[in-house]
Parts: sequence; C-alpha cells; structure tokens
Amino acid sequence: MATKLISGLRLPKTLINLPYIVYPKNKISSFFILVAISTIAYLYTNHFQRVTPQLLPMVFVDRWIPFIPETIFIYCSDYFLFLTAYLLCRDIRETNKFVYSFMSLQFVSFFIFWCWPTTFPRELFPLPLDMNPVAYHLFSNFRSIESPASCLPSLHVSCCYLSALQFFHQDPKKFRIFMAWATLVAFSTITTKQHYFVDVLGGMGMAVLFYWFFHSRVTYTDKPVQPKR
Repeated sequence: MATKLISGLRLPKTLINLPYIVYPKNKISSFFILVAISTIAYLYTNHFQRVTPQLLPMVFVDRWIPFIPETIFIYCSDYFLFLTAYLLCRDIRETNKFVYSFMSLQFVSFFIFWCWPTTFPRELFPLPLDMNPVAYHLFSNFRSIESPASCLPSLHVSCCYLSALQFFHQDPKKFRIFMAWATLVAFSTITTKQHYFVDVLGGMGMAVLFYWFFHSRVTYTDKPVQPKR
C-alpha cells in the first residue's frame, strides 16, 4: 500500500543532485565529526524544547511488554551498529548515500523533538536496586544525561533500521544480520521503557522514507555541482 502511494506521486526520478562529502581518505574523520554534530544537536533538542513535552497514551503493547532493565546493553549497542554499518559500507557512492540519509533523518527528527516534543513517564519504572551492578551503573548514568523527552519518532529505531537498509541491495547476508540487530534494538526501546510502541512504528517509517528518498530520488557526483549559467 505504502509503495503504491509513493509511486502514485509520480515524482521525477531525480529531485536533487548532491556532491560527495566522504572519500576513503576522510571516511573515519568524517564519522567522528558527524557524530559530534549530531550528539550536540540531539542533546540540545532533548533538553530544550519550544513547548512542554507531552505524554502519549500507552497501548496494549506498552503495557504487555515488561520492564527488563538489563536490556540496556542491547539498547546502547546502537552506537556500535552505526559504526559497523558505516565501516562495512565499502562503496564510496553508497557511503555518501548513507551519510546524507542518516544526517537528514536525524535533523528532521531533531526539529520534531524541538517543535512537537513527547516524553515518557520514567518515574513509573524505577531501576531495581538488585539488578546487575554494571547494568545499573550504565542505566542510571544514561538517565542522568538524557531527559525522557525526544520520544516520537524513536531515533534509536530509525537510525538502526536505516543502517540496515543500506545493505538491502549491496549484500543480502549483511542486510539480514543488521536487520536482526536493529530489531533487537527496537524491541529494547520498549523493554527499557525509553519509548512507546508508537515511537517504534514512527522510527521504522522514517527509516523507510529517508532510505527511499536518498536512494531513489537523489543523484550523487564526486565533483561539486557547477551552477548553470
């Protein structure tokens, strides 16, 4: 249904032409620069919003899935997922598609977090004192740094699935592995009570949308695009 709706838009094959910004010689440094920029932008929108963040109603899935704080390890593995997917993306054209789609998805999400913020009632799920001490230390520090806002759409979910989708046409085996990893992270967003179920659905939708746009409606060139005279 979604594919028919998108195809029904009858958009031109190419909507925009973008220059390469990542090359083999700057691939590693580019990753850390992009991570630094996105981290600063995320923390700002996570702590400072245009309006007061609003709670969302919990659906059956939110109430049915229990709080499993030890799954914080899976939840935090998303950072390794991004890095691994980025490093395994060998083709420079595909790497640039990855970077453009990844950063665009993030900054659209940041804008949503700032303009229409949502929050989660973490106080309903205190950390048990008898849990694994390493997990408790990681979880408590995570909660002290990040506010319960920035829920919808889940950036954890969208970025993980977008990273997996990069291998959809490149390498079916890697695609299956990263999709399984992304699904575990998506599930952990609910078991750690960091997100609502609707946040997961929103994140998945964002991943598909940005993958489609930057792989189907954008062309790339290894030289800066010259303005027409």
